[in-house]
This record gives sequence, structure tokens and C-alpha cells, in this order.
Amino acid sequence: MVQAFGPKVFGFAHLPAAIATAGMSEVVPRMLDRLHRRFADFDALIHGFPDIIDAVRSVQRLEPDPECRNTALVVAGWSAVRERLESHCVLLSDRHLSDGSDFPDAPIGELFPLPDFFSLGPRPNAEEYERAGFSWPPSAAEFDPVAHGLPFMQAQRYHAEEIIHGRPETKAYAVGGFAQLTSVYAGAGGVFSAIMGRWPADRIGERINPHGGLA
Repeated sequence: MVQAFGPKVFGFAHLPAAIATAGMSEVVPRMLDRLHRRFADFDALIHGFPDIIDAVRSVQRLEPDPECRNTALVVAGWSAVRERLESHCVLLSDRHLSDGSDFPDAPIGELFPLPDFFSLGPRPNAEEYERAGFSWPPSAAEFDPVAHGLPFMQAQRYHAEEIIHGRPETKAYAVGGFAQLTSVYAGAGGVFSAIMGRWPADRIGERINPHGGLA
């Protein structure tokens, strides 16, 4: 059942970086102010990420059901030291995603670099990809947020998964509300964020109908 609509990706006001969460979405807003004051640039943010992990774990412990504490964080930004755009991930539960196969060899609780193209969340099957009109781009460089990203999210919307791993009774549709694009640019280009579309049929207090179209 939909409890609220809100972003899961947040840009930093003072540096070219953004942070996103899968799972417990409230962890980032609770610590965003602390991050703003703590780190002067993206490289300092990456260097100090163990402290961020500790802060997230303190929020996780407030969740009474251990099965609901699954969290993954993704941080992306411009490294002035290495002169390149980077993205990193940290998994804070061994049951972080639908079937655990997204990053099977990733260490729990440690930051690791991400490939050029990756996804978090529901893992659609071939029929769901086809129904959504999604096809994989030839390369990550050719990925288009509208032509590829929106159909990909629609395919994820079609896929019901266990909200709590190993408990079939929690199986539900989990993608809805709106589709948000957040882009981080090189150098002083900063961060751009926009709402690319909405699922107008979604209502707070109701279950997601996966057949509702994006508008």
C-alpha cells in the first residue's frame, strides 16, 4: 500500500554530487544536513563515507522489524582529484535487493565502485521488458533517460517482488508515483534534477496498479 510520495535521490547544494537510496528511503533526508556541513567536496565525501555508513546504521536500528532494514546507498559525483565522474554503492544488508544477485560478490558495509550501467530494485523478466517496450541500448554511452529509462522503470513497475525477502505474503508492486531524473555533470556543472513523468493513477492509501500508464 502506498504510504507517501517522495524523492529517493538528493543533490548536494554545495558540491557536484548526488546520493540515492534503495530500501529505507528515510535514511538520506535524516542525515542530509549533516553531510552538507561535513564535506567540502566529492573526494572528501568518498573518503569519509565510513562515517556515513555508521550514521545510516544508527537510523536502521530505529526500524523495529530487522527484515525491513535493508538499505543500499548510491553516491555519484565529480572527482576533482581523479578528474572524472564516479559512482559508488554500499550495501547495508545481505538481503538488500529482490534476489541478492545484483552484486553477489560485493562486501556488505563497504563502498565499492559501480559499472557504467547498473540498476537497483525490481528485476523484470523478458515478458515485462517487452510489455513496457524496453530494449537494452548498445552501450552505456547510448543510454537515453527518456527512450530507455522510462520504459525500464515501467518494466520494473510490472514486476511484483517480495518486499521482505523470503516472505511471499509481502509480494507487491513497488515502483510508482513519479520518475525522477538526476544528472551529475563534470567539473563545476553541478547537479540537475527533474520529474520526467508521473503515474497519475497512484493514490496514497491504495495498492499500486501496475497497469496504470506513465503520463
